[in-house]
Amino acid sequence: MPKISVLVITFNQQDLIGRALESILIQNEYVHEIIICDDCSTDKNWQVILDYTNKYPDLIKPFRNEHNLGIFENIEKCWGLPTGDINYFIDGDDVAGEGWFKTVVEYIQDNNIDYKNELFCIYGDYKCIYPNGDSFIFRNNAIKKKFNPLKLYERGMISNRSSCYSTKVLTKFNKVSQGRSYIAENAQDAQLHLFVENTYYLPFVGNIYYSGIGVSAQMDEDVLKEHEQTMVYAFEYFNRLGVRIDKYDLALPEYNIAVKRMRQHKSLKSIFSVIKCYFKCFDPKVRFQDIQIKKSIFAVIRRFPHSKALHW
Repeated sequence: MPKISVLVITFNQQDLIGRALESILIQNEYVHEIIICDDCSTDKNWQVILDYTNKYPDLIKPFRNEHNLGIFENIEKCWGLPTGDINYFIDGDDVAGEGWFKTVVEYIQDNNIDYKNELFCIYGDYKCIYPNGDSFIFRNNAIKKKFNPLKLYERGMISNRSSCYSTKVLTKFNKVSQGRSYIAENAQDAQLHLFVENTYYLPFVGNIYYSGIGVSAQMDEDVLKEHEQTMVYAFEYFNRLGVRIDKYDLALPEYNIAVKRMRQHKSLKSIFSVIKCYFKCFDPKVRFQDIQIKKSIFAVIRRFPHSKALHW
């Protein structure tokens, strides 16, 4: 049976880390190890982790940074720790999908995937739950179209959440973080889709993301401005690797910045800027997926008052 390494990154999540670990432990017969990287938490997060480690000493491998590295350096620290064949990342405030690891193992066995040697990734779906109970399932089924995974990722058509990928892919990742800077986020996440060669899709929720409680809900103005440049930095990284970028993709960073500024200013001028940039990066080979339309409609509808939670 393939060995699945679950990598958990966490910081100051004393009230949430237990929920994440329980969602993994309930499936422990399919998990080889749980690696937890605590980024020098100042609350009781580390004590909660140690309590779980004492209960599952053969399964949980805890690591605590001597000083706070920031989310992206903490992730990169995790890359050298797993000893399994397949890797699954989860944040300390998220939850693993019920039955996800069993489903992944059975899929690998049924399809005779060479999990030790293939540069592969199994993409699942993920559910986003909002503070008021609304929920939306993001489906990674665009990967079935066999388009370039990097193109799909940069257009928001697929996500890293729920992905299970071979250690052979992980060993190709390069450290791209710039200390605590959010500018490296896209370059870091995009590496999965840059180096994977064989892609598979499971119509199964492998991750549950709780919106409004993580670091993205606490970004200040400086971080938001820095976030505008994530795609610019990523494309500079791709260029250094010698990755061929066509004219449609080269226009994506400008579109990304225009979208973020539109969300910030909500002016007619910013809307026209987004439309103009969109047509520059529209790639006829990568058809617009229904997930984009559903997400947009859902985002609009949930802004209206409603007494019952929306579940899409």
